[in-house]
Amino acid sequence: MATLFISHSVVLQSIAYSTDTHEICYVFLVDGIEKRLTGELHEALGIKGIKCSDELEQFLLALMPMDRNVSKKLSSISWAYAEGEGVELPIPLLGL
Repeated sequence: MATLFISHSVVLQSIAYSTDTHEICYVFLVDGIEKRLTGELHEALGIKGIKCSDELEQFLLALMPMDRNVSKKLSSISWAYAEGEGVELPIPLLGL
């Protein structure tokens, strides 16, 4: 995957979640450009997380130098969405 350069912001525009497969699809707006990435929600021993696709993992790794908690934020938002909590989108994940 090519190196990701971000100069202004990352906004989580929308989420689609399948209760059958636990697949979660994200639409991010990265400096005004739409980016679609996927993952899968999982829980083991009471610990909730996201099993990231390679693309989602690379995306989050590219954001971590600017905000080391970005993966935790996305996981929290994802689980809240999947569990039916009131998640209001769009949500800024990173603003520079």
